[in-house]
Amino acid sequence: MGAGALIPSLIAANLGLIGWRADLVSLLPQTASFYAEIGLPVNVTGVTFDDFSAKTEFRDAGLALVLEGRLLNVAHRAVRLPQLRFSLRNDEGREVYAWTEPPPKASLAPGEVLRFGSRLASPPERGKEVIVRLLGSGESYSTARNFPPNAAAGAR
Repeated sequence: MGAGALIPSLIAANLGLIGWRADLVSLLPQTASFYAEIGLPVNVTGVTFDDFSAKTEFRDAGLALVLEGRLLNVAHRAVRLPQLRFSLRNDEGREVYAWTEPPPKASLAPGEVLRFGSRLASPPERGKEVIVRLLGSGESYSTARNFPPNAAAGAR
């Protein structure tokens, strides 16, 4: 009788730990790494990035780094958007420059998609990779790599 009740209880506990993992990570943020390690990452913010790209443009004012992408609300509730944090990294993965910008809107409705962009005049030549994150949130990010660091020669 004891083992017969124990097995269903363990199954229910495991299903709860998996099914309510976002709630658990909200309460205990340190559990996020555990879920990621077992292949079940948790998106606490409810927002993901899509179609993020970086390119350089040469205009009258000089070289500029142009970033574009989309934010998607994958939660079943409205989500308040924090500032976007962009960081430029070199070949070794070290941050050489960073900046923040507010999102185009303060919040996203369930399932809503929002385009965003940023422009950096005279980006550091050492920059080879751009990472965008939601400020204060380590789990949602996107990367654009190997954009031309100096488009001046190719844009003439």
